[in-house]
Amino acid sequence: MSKKRQDAGEIMNVRSHDEALIGHRVTIVDVAHLAGVSVASASKVVRGTSGVSEEMRGKVNNAVAKLGYRPHRMAQGLRGPLKTIGVLLPGGIDSPFFAALSNGAVQVLSESGYEVFISPAGLTAKSHYTAMESLIDHRMGGLLLVAPLGATSRLEDIASQIPIVVIGRHGENTRYDTIAGDDALGTQLIVQHLVDSGHHRITFFASQDEGASDLPQHVRLQGYRTAMAAHGLHNAIDVVTTEWSYEGGAAAAKLLLSRDELPDAVIAGPDVTALGFLGEAWARGIRTPADLAVVGYDNIPMSAWPPLSLTTVDQSGFEMGRIAAQMLLERIEGRLEFRHETLPVSLVPRHTSGA
Repeated sequence: MSKKRQDAGEIMNVRSHDEALIGHRVTIVDVAHLAGVSVASASKVVRGTSGVSEEMRGKVNNAVAKLGYRPHRMAQGLRGPLKTIGVLLPGGIDSPFFAALSNGAVQVLSESGYEVFISPAGLTAKSHYTAMESLIDHRMGGLLLVAPLGATSRLEDIASQIPIVVIGRHGENTRYDTIAGDDALGTQLIVQHLVDSGHHRITFFASQDEGASDLPQHVRLQGYRTAMAAHGLHNAIDVVTTEWSYEGGAAAAKLLLSRDELPDAVIAGPDVTALGFLGEAWARGIRTPADLAVVGYDNIPMSAWPPLSLTTVDQSGFEMGRIAAQMLLERIEGRLEFRHETLPVSLVPRHTSGA
C-alpha cells in the first residue's frame, strides 16, 4: 500500500470514529479502539502506571488528544479515593471569610495536584453530618471541616473513615487535627479597646446556631464575659442572640435600637453581621462612633473600605486555610500524631470605634 493511501485510510478511520462519537461521551474503550491497543493497556497509560512501552504510551496519548477524552471521576473513585478534597462550610458560600479560608486551602492543595469540592452544609448538626456522609460517599481523599456542628464523637467517627482537619473548633483530639484562631483573646482585645475608649455598656451579639462549647461563637462569648468581669463590668454584660449573617445583624439592630437606652458599643459578631447592623443603624440616623461604637470580627476586605472603616479582629483566614490544607496532606500521607494549631489574632482599630 502506498504511503498516501495509508495516510488517507488513517484519516478516514479517525473521521468515521469521531462521527460515531457525536452525542456520545468518549470512553476508555473509544481511546483503545483508536489507538489500536487493548482497553487494559489504554487504562494503564491514562492512569500513568508502569509497564507500558513508550510506543504504546504515544499511541494512547495521541488518541486521548484527538478524542478529547476525560477520565470518569466516579469510575476512578471505585478503585480508591479521588485526588479531591471536600470542604464543608457552615451556612452558604457567601461568607467573605470562608472565601479567604477556602482560597488559602486551594492554593496548597492545587500545588499537590488535588481538586477541591465545596459543600455548603446549612446551619444544623443534622445537615452538617449529612454533608459529611455525602462527601465520604463521593470518595473524597480527605475533608476540611469548617466549624462543624455536632458532637465530638461524631467527628471522631468521621475521622475513623477518612483523614480530616477540623477548622474553628478549639481543643485537641487524638483522632483528628484542629486549627483555630485565638477567639477568646480576640474578644478580650475588643473589650479592652472599647473600655480604653471610654465605653462601659457594651453589648455582644451571640450566635443562635446550635453547637458544642468549643465552637468559635461560644468561645468568643465566654471571652466577652471574662473580659467584662475583669474590668469590673459584670453587671453591664448584655447579650443579644441573633443569626451571624447580614440579615441577622439588621434584625439585631431593630431589636437593640427599639430600647429606651442604647449601649455605648456593640460587638456585632462577624464583619458581615456588623455590616447588617450598620446598614439598619445608619438608616435610622444612628451615627458611628458618635452615638454608638461598632466592632466586627474577621477583617474581611470590605471592612477596610473608607465608607465603612469597620473596626475588627484579623484572624488570618487565608493563612488558616493554607495551614489546614498542609495538615490534611500530612494526614493523607500517613502522619498519625495529632496536631492542634492556635493562630494569633490582632485588633484592627478603625473609624466605627473612634480610631
